Amino acid sequence: MSGYRLLAIAFSLLAALAVASPGTARADKAATGILMGGAAFLAYSLAMDPPQDREPDVLILGTGVFDAVDGEDTAGLLRIEYRPALLGMRTGPLLGLAGTTDGGVLGYGGVRHDILFSGRLLVSLNLSLAAYPTEGSGKDLGSAVQFRSGFDVQHRLDDGSRIGISFHHISHAEVFDDSNPGTETLALTYTIPIGPF
Repeated sequence: MSGYRLLAIAFSLLAALAVASPGTARADKAATGILMGGAAFLAYSLAMDPPQDREPDVLILGTGVFDAVDGEDTAGLLRIEYRPALLGMRTGPLLGLAGTTDGGVLGYGGVRHDILFSGRLLVSLNLSLAAYPTEGSGKDLGSAVQFRSGFDVQHRLDDGSRIGISFHHISHAEVFDDSNPGTETLALTYTIPIGPF
């Protein structure tokens, strides 16, 4: 296993520990579930998923629901995300921006690990540090700094694009403030292969 991949996994685990730190909010249960499932998928990937041919850089477009689980401040969601490929490695960076129909904006950057179960089914686990302004419209998440954790499940089409679904939990795990309502997003996604920027 390459040193880069070990470093990325170590970073992911440290960030996961930060997200899963003890807290009383319901939102932390969602993060813990995502992280436990993610650990199982990561173990599978390290043991069973062989290195693949170089994947292209991709742009992900998504639309769905913000605050999909609680439904307290439900809003429409639009998302765009860039995922560069790094020498065919399954672990790499991501950078994204999401907006809601009630004026909320979330900018985020982090790391993801792609797991290929067959020639067409891809599961991507990801963890990001996010900025979410507390002023203005949108659900109050208690802090301008958030953790975003979740997964994408994508099916590859014949032209190389992918369709899929994504589920993400957003909270600060009471790291930055005692108020930690958290939220979840659920989205349909369309992934477009592109050349490197």
